[in-house]
Amino acid sequence: MGNSAISAMILGLCAGLGFFLYGMKLMSVGLEKVAGSKMKDILNWCTKNTGIGVAVGVIFTAVIQSSSATTVMVTSFVNSGLLSIYQAIGPIIGANVGTAVTGQLVSFKLDAVAPIFILVGVIMINFMKKPMVKNVGEVLFGFGVLFFGMSTLKSSMARLEDLPSVVDAINSVNNPVAAIGIGLLITGVLQSSSAAVGIVIGMAASGIFTNLTTANYFILGSNIGATTPAVLASLQGNKNAKRAALSDVLYNAITALVFAFVFMVFGDKFNSFIMDISNGSGKYQMSRAVANSQLTIKVAQMIVAFPIAKYIVKLSETIIKGADKEIEPCELKYINRGAAILPTTCVLQATREINRMGVHAIENLDRAFDALISKDLSKIDEVYETEKQIDYLSKEITNYLVKIAQTDMPINDAKYIDGYFHVVSDIERIGDHAENIAEFAQTRVKDDIHFSEVGVSELTGMYNKVKNLLKLSLEAFVNKEKTHLLEIQLLEDEIDGLEVQLEKNHVKRMTEGTCSPKSAIYSDLVSNFERVGDHSINIAYAIFEDDEDSVEEKLQNA
Repeated sequence: MGNSAISAMILGLCAGLGFFLYGMKLMSVGLEKVAGSKMKDILNWCTKNTGIGVAVGVIFTAVIQSSSATTVMVTSFVNSGLLSIYQAIGPIIGANVGTAVTGQLVSFKLDAVAPIFILVGVIMINFMKKPMVKNVGEVLFGFGVLFFGMSTLKSSMARLEDLPSVVDAINSVNNPVAAIGIGLLITGVLQSSSAAVGIVIGMAASGIFTNLTTANYFILGSNIGATTPAVLASLQGNKNAKRAALSDVLYNAITALVFAFVFMVFGDKFNSFIMDISNGSGKYQMSRAVANSQLTIKVAQMIVAFPIAKYIVKLSETIIKGADKEIEPCELKYINRGAAILPTTCVLQATREINRMGVHAIENLDRAFDALISKDLSKIDEVYETEKQIDYLSKEITNYLVKIAQTDMPINDAKYIDGYFHVVSDIERIGDHAENIAEFAQTRVKDDIHFSEVGVSELTGMYNKVKNLLKLSLEAFVNKEKTHLLEIQLLEDEIDGLEVQLEKNHVKRMTEGTCSPKSAIYSDLVSNFERVGDHSINIAYAIFEDDEDSVEEKLQNA
């Protein structure tokens, strides 16, 4: 083979690998956009038990075609406190099995249909209007590019047959440590075990790679190398995030040692079994054998590791000791500003942080109202300190929303972002009203303002309704549930009516001399309560704007 032929082959290999990786990325991102908005449901399943967590990891990774994306996502959940490290081990184990689906796909002869997928994908991306259809088009386009890249790789690798010394060198790597090391290194560089194993499958399909024993050890090393993205993502996280990433490393390293020993003893029998279940002949059978070996190894690793999953976690806790410092009041809990933004989880993290901000607002309202009624100002300073926390969260969450609005997030999540800005603003205003109530409490104590028992009772009744409205609205926002929208609207209408009625009652009491003329702050309090109610219903409707008219229509027809 001449120099020009070698150059052409190398360029072909580079181009094929580039197309393969790019296609895999496009397909993975497109699938994440379609399926990524189900993160809340996935979290709920993961919290049930390890077995269900494993199943979730398998299915989700098989769908998005990337174990790295799943493990990075799980590590992010642990870092944000959305999952415990023990809940995370299930999907981590499952992700390592789900990624074998890619190997199965690329081992089939789908090169001929790749151009069709590319054409259909381009048409859907450029000429369809619905975002969901465009995302599906992106998946199909990525699928086509992936197989076009694999076809290019195979064609270029086939030329290696003219270089017997290279072919012999590739198939002579019989040392388990060397094969595992090569698999680890290549996967670590490519950041994808699917891509690394895909290259081996391509070599097998080209007739260059004929040593299944070496492939088995390469797969074990590739499994360890696939943990690199999660490890890198955890470096900016807390200790539990690091433990989750370490658990992934330990799982793959321990099972790699176990199966390396198994292959040394029973390697020939394992290879015979794999070849027997791999349909086809010649080169095609070998490519199927590599894919089937990967799937079999990963399933076997899962079976071996599942009973000892909690001990793997305990080992990670032993290695990474200590606890993280307590979350400071003016500090984000669910959003990690130093970590990369994950489009599939960013909205969920923002939701949790906004809910935390809302809980602070409710607690501050309680402190301020208790001080007002009891004339006990011991918690007033706490009201002002919490208001600083609310203002801090408002600023930081808004900055985060600006950043994630610029990412390519799932379409079902993207539609919420505008509403989230309004929710943050409404909660911040509710915090301001809590501060106003605290100031009225101080005024009441300073000027010795007397409220009648009836007046206090009416204020308490209205406040409880406002607080209930705020809780229901936050619940509707967090859970994306429309169930209580009608109840929320009725409650807000009742609060509006109470504002008018309570002010009339107060004027009447002042006229009768039951209340002091100095108690004019009563009307200001009622007005503040009503404004809190307005902001509360804004929170409920922020992500359900289309439902506001239908609720009003139901009320009119009632």
